[in-house]
Amino acid sequence: MVDQKSRAHPRRHLEFSIEYSVLSGFDDIKLVGARTLDFSLSGTRIETQQKLKSDDQLSVRIELPDLNVFEVVQDGKKIYGKTVMMCFGKVRWVGEAEGGGYTVGIRFSGMGVNDHVYLKKLLDEDFLEEKK
Repeated sequence: MVDQKSRAHPRRHLEFSIEYSVLSGFDDIKLVGARTLDFSLSGTRIETQQKLKSDDQLSVRIELPDLNVFEVVQDGKKIYGKTVMMCFGKVRWVGEAEGGGYTVGIRFSGMGVNDHVYLKKLLDEDFLEEKK
């Protein structure tokens, strides 16, 4: 794993729903659900029950808050709708998670310019409460 100081983009501890398919190899392609543990412009760390291999190529679908669709509730807090970002990714490392399963570092690739700009705006937003 890379330490936070040597990263090009700092990670934020954010949990989003994610689905991915392994594109490398000759196995049947299946959609697997997981969740992000932290997030940056260049990648994410996920927790999954599926054992992946370093350098696996993935198709990734991430459910994110939609900054354009929200409702303001009584205490002034915004409740956001959902949107989806799709890209490709490459497994950089795999570790065992506490309590079973795996933590996996994924580097994004094949992300469109609009998705990259949206992700930057999302990660800069103050509304995102980081998990401690």
